[in-house]
Amino acid sequence: LNGLFNTMENDGADFWGMTDHTFTEFGMPGTDECIPRHIQSYFMVFTQKVVKSKEFFQFWNNIEDFKDVFNVIQKYETRITGVLEAAGFRSSTLINTDQYSKDNRIDTPNYSEMQPLIMIKEGIPFIKVKSFLWTPHNQIIKNIKLNSRYPTKLIRKHTSDMGIAVPIKRRIKLFVIDRTENYQILYII
Repeated sequence: LNGLFNTMENDGADFWGMTDHTFTEFGMPGTDECIPRHIQSYFMVFTQKVVKSKEFFQFWNNIEDFKDVFNVIQKYETRITGVLEAAGFRSSTLINTDQYSKDNRIDTPNYSEMQPLIMIKEGIPFIKVKSFLWTPHNQIIKNIKLNSRYPTKLIRKHTSDMGIAVPIKRRIKLFVIDRTENYQILYII
């Protein structure tokens, strides 16, 4: 991680993360409302200037303990970037996913889940388990082996324990998306 921290310290941002989720007009978990552009919370770094600010203190001081991850995403993950930027702090990410998408004609707002091969190629040292649902398991493992010394046996064991070790092409036969007024439901048949 030292190289990543050096890169981002040279960037001069007040807070940063590995990736962001770009703005989407719908898709907020639990409500299907818009999702604001935000740094994804699986990895965030804040300078002392941010941590000592009243905005940061107020945000963290008002956090409630939710059991439902959708509430956490709605109230906190998707909001902290906007709160801090509105207070004048500058954010950054290791991969500017909006620019990367434009440059490479990729249409996805969520790289951490939908583009693990790009994440590995760009040196992001974290892969979300959810990404194994969308990208064939063997492709991810192969790319990790090529780009790191991480013991992939641990990944194989974990994904097997989680029940997602079977490549996606064998598991999913049909996607049906049912968009109602308040929900977007994905059926996997």
